[in-house]
Amino acid sequence: MGPTTTRAVENFAGNVLKLARIQKGLSQRQLAAAAGVPHTTISKIEAGTRQPSWPVLCRILAAADLEPRVRLEPYDDHDDR
Repeated sequence: MGPTTTRAVENFAGNVLKLARIQKGLSQRQLAAAAGVPHTTISKIEAGTRQPSWPVLCRILAAADLEPRVRLEPYDDHDDR
């Protein structure tokens, strides 16, 4: 995996949560309260300093009335250059 792809993977959960939160018009504290997690958890995930487990990510997204859907695709190295 190239450096661009590595950064994208490391920031994926934070980017998804921030987008979900903004789309739903929620603050970090509101989303955290709805998901039953400390607000610092949302903050750290969005900042990229914490990687949530899959169950935690699903629970937080469910609190925003969203669900993750995963689709496997062949690896595309276009960002590795």
